[in-house]
Amino acid sequence: MKNINIYIITCDKSNHILKSTVLLLDKYWTIPKSVKILGFSNPDIELLDNYEFISMRPKQLSIDDWGKDIYNIMKNDPNDLVIFMLDDFLPTDYLNKDIYNNIIEKMISDDDIVRCTLGIDMFANCPYDIIEEYKDYDIISQKQDSPYRITTQISLWKKDYLLYYLLNSTNPWNFETIHKANDGKRVIGTIKKYIFRWIEESALSNRHPNKINILGMKFEDIKLLIDLGLFDVNKLQYGQHIGKVPQFNEYGYNFEIEVLKEYVDDFTYNLYELKYKDFYKK
Repeated sequence: MKNINIYIITCDKSNHILKSTVLLLDKYWTIPKSVKILGFSNPDIELLDNYEFISMRPKQLSIDDWGKDIYNIMKNDPNDLVIFMLDDFLPTDYLNKDIYNNIIEKMISDDDIVRCTLGIDMFANCPYDIIEEYKDYDIISQKQDSPYRITTQISLWKKDYLLYYLLNSTNPWNFETIHKANDGKRVIGTIKKYIFRWIEESALSNRHPNKINILGMKFEDIKLLIDLGLFDVNKLQYGQHIGKVPQFNEYGYNFEIEVLKEYVDDFTYNLYELKYKDFYKK
């Protein structure tokens, strides 16, 4: 199995979440890994031997240097494939080794496959075609004219393709929207089963300052992080949508996905149910 570098992108404003992200990554990524955390000031965290913190600059000068700061480090990676993620995409389930290996082989053998999402985000959010069928899962290809073919969601990338868009973008939002449709390259993912899942709305957001989104996390992980002092129960909420969000203090470990019907419109609820209902079955 090929050991591909995992890049976690952080900054001084959000690097407090790394202790939780690293703990869950260690739990759910069940094969050898090499993790490179790219940030600015050294975070307050003890890293294991297979982790490395790399300071891109002593201090972030501008969010509009985001893409180029990452590019300047990642361009030195010797591998053709990399995994790219943000610091607050908290892992929620175990790596599916069989699908992971299959996808790696396909990306190595097919020059046109440039990204594979590891989770459910493509299936839930983008138009796609089924291109291969297996017993337990199917491989899908995102349509050429689909938005967000470039994304910060956790993905396996052809390094050179990712580097091009990092170099030619500014901030993370620009990175996700500058892609030109119909470039002939293939962005793939899976349905029914997934390579590696996480809370896709992110744990942290300017929508809800000082709050942590836990929607999609297993109750056992929430409890573990609370017991370790990494989560403050007064700051936890189930969701990252605009407006009122159900709080952990209201529902605790009795939260059910149907609760969200009272907080969001039907479209948003259907997305939440599609992504996370299997985590809240009674």
